[in-house]
Amino acid sequence: RRRRGRAVEIPWRRASHRRYLVDVAGVDATQTNDAGCGLAHWLCIAPSAVAGRRGAALLPLAAWLLARLRAGAPAGARDGH
Repeated sequence: RRRRGRAVEIPWRRASHRRYLVDVAGVDATQTNDAGCGLAHWLCIAPSAVAGRRGAALLPLAAWLLARLRAGAPAGARDGH
């Protein structure tokens, strides 16, 4: 998303926000929305403006998420995308 020509900060991208959301507020990083889309799904389809060159901007988030995903955690939506 963009606002006034600048990318809008996405809370999950900042390590301090992730730690707060998961460790303090108790948010489940593996939860999904009604369509079955979870953080892993959104991470994979992030636009290049967010992902950076070859996805480099999202690698720290991907590593963090991988460390928290349990076996069988949903990575894609139920409709197959």
